[in-house]
Amino acid sequence: MSSTPEAPTHSSEDSKSDNHHLFKSGVVVGIRKNIQVAQHVSVTDSKLRGRVVAVDTIVPTTSSGGFTIRVFGVYAPWDPGSDEARTFWPALTTLVNSTTTPWTIAGDLNVTISAMNAPTRQRSCDLLQFLHDVDGHDIWSNHPDRNRNNDWTSGASAKATSGNIIDRVVTSNRQYVDGEISVANRSQDFVPYTHHHAVVSRIIYTPPSASGATVFPIFHPTLNKARIKFPSRTEKHRHDNFRDEINAHLDLSNLGDVDPSSSPPREVVRTFHHKPQDRENHRLPPFTGGASAPSAIPRPPIIWRFQRYNRILEAYNTLPTSNITLLQYASLERRKIYRELFAACITEIQARREQSDCYRITTALKSGSTKHLVNPGEFVDLPIAVNHPCTGLLISKPEQVKEITRQYWSDLYQHEPDPVIAKPWLTTKFVTNIKACVQTDPFLWPRPASLPCTITQRHRPSCPRLNQWEKWVVKNLPDCALQIILKLHDHIIMNATFPGDLKDMWLTMFHKRGLRTDLTNWRGLLISNFLANSPISWLNYNLVPYIARLRILPDTQGGSLSPIKSTLTTSLGHHYLNDLNAANPETLTITSGQLRSSDPHLVDDNLHTKVVMVEATDDSYIFACTLPALRRNILAMEHFQFAYGWLTQWIKSMAYVIGPTSEPPDSVTFDSITNKPGANPLIITTRQVALRTDELDFLRTKVDDP
Repeated sequence: MSSTPEAPTHSSEDSKSDNHHLFKSGVVVGIRKNIQVAQHVSVTDSKLRGRVVAVDTIVPTTSSGGFTIRVFGVYAPWDPGSDEARTFWPALTTLVNSTTTPWTIAGDLNVTISAMNAPTRQRSCDLLQFLHDVDGHDIWSNHPDRNRNNDWTSGASAKATSGNIIDRVVTSNRQYVDGEISVANRSQDFVPYTHHHAVVSRIIYTPPSASGATVFPIFHPTLNKARIKFPSRTEKHRHDNFRDEINAHLDLSNLGDVDPSSSPPREVVRTFHHKPQDRENHRLPPFTGGASAPSAIPRPPIIWRFQRYNRILEAYNTLPTSNITLLQYASLERRKIYRELFAACITEIQARREQSDCYRITTALKSGSTKHLVNPGEFVDLPIAVNHPCTGLLISKPEQVKEITRQYWSDLYQHEPDPVIAKPWLTTKFVTNIKACVQTDPFLWPRPASLPCTITQRHRPSCPRLNQWEKWVVKNLPDCALQIILKLHDHIIMNATFPGDLKDMWLTMFHKRGLRTDLTNWRGLLISNFLANSPISWLNYNLVPYIARLRILPDTQGGSLSPIKSTLTTSLGHHYLNDLNAANPETLTITSGQLRSSDPHLVDDNLHTKVVMVEATDDSYIFACTLPALRRNILAMEHFQFAYGWLTQWIKSMAYVIGPTSEPPDSVTFDSITNKPGANPLIITTRQVALRTDELDFLRTKVDDP
């Protein structure tokens, strides 16, 4: 069983069950994402290996609090005479009694407590003794009218007309109030590849006293106001209404006469926020429901057969007398159709998935939208309890959780000053030539901005900003309002400063994987103010043509020009490697076959190019014909990027060899800088990197993969 976005799973180690005609192993427990998991408890007893899973969950209360409940997923031995069955229940009793919080057990317990649950009472004593020793309560005991003819959860033999109630839910009497249990709809709940039906149980607990250590408040996120919506093509008149209302608001507030150098820009922006949220002209449409259900999978022949045997069974149930032979025949035939139906559904789902994946990739390769290649995750609330990064203890007090979270992100985003080391790349041939070109044709900066020109060069952002300044809103402002924005923008550029707290950013965090109480499983996203980004956009708008005219970027460097500083820094290192390997015979040189054989037929056959580095976004390749040359190039780039505060992610790094002359090893070593507090960074540290043969992966895609 695999995890789903709605219910991540926790599983035990596989352990084969003995004395059974089927191979059964392992237990899987799925916890919905809206229920926070505190920890996955390790079960070390060998008698419970492969049969018990323990997970601590935090259950919210109606008073905005929460407390911990340990959930056990159990698959008990089925053979009453085996040694495994005799040792399992005492071991489970010891494990449950060691739990300091309320607990719940759910699963296939393979035991009953009365003749109403199974034809024999041979196993009743095991569960009754267990309930007595752990002070537990069986939820099925709340259903006095239960019987194995109507409420069976496990199918009996082919000759019997009923089953057994062995799928049970047991909870601790401590803090237990009430509960109910039932078998789900038998026409839809049959678990494939098993003879079990699904069981649904609801349990009500009373939380411990407010002074208990396991109780802590739960803070629910405050919903912000509905965001304004970009008008559709048929509603362009709303832009005009929007401009008219902004003009009327500016006439009343006299913002057009504000001097940005004397007034705090934050106050101007706050006043300017008051009116752009025009609810009549830019209103979000009402929610009309969830996503539409997928179309039905075509399977008419199977459905017809299924309906035919349903009619046979319905007619049989209306007869005054019973015909056991007919019932057995119809049941067996319907069971076969269920299996065919399940196989047909799986085949159709896989075919549709492959067709959909092919369509999305083809659309992206044809310069279409790539947003469907990313799986949107559901919103997950911020953690209400976290593990201390040093001690590992579970912290639940709100102020401590807030302080630990704040300190974690402060340490993670802490920026250390760039180290002072020699920079030999500043005296290379390329840098000298670029310096001469820049002196001849200097880049003019700062220069006053043309904000509408900058906005029209870029698309509207797909997601709104926290300060409610979308680019399309600024673009559609009237001229008098744009002049206010332009004054603030030019004040920042011409004075090279961001007044006040305009440069402060919002940090939002989202859960990526694993336990939500571990902060290392969270990722941060910083969202800045529109005016804090506009100077960089104006700089890029003017700098990109200048860079192209001077040919500062190498031909083998790709990717986005934003942020421009990272692009130019990578370009400098790229040219540094090119200059180092200009006369190196171990450099990879691409030529034609005619030139290699000294028999060129065309003028273009004499062309050749040297490839030292290829880069796009966050992936980079460094090429060399020998391993020593590759080590020298990597060490040179290590020194280069360390001077600007960059480090190599060695865990994700990979080495490749194409056409080896002998059997290559599984890994190779490379020299790197030393990144330790107080240590000399120029001291060489050895790194181990895995080696792959005759393949290349670039941007998570195999190169030249047929």
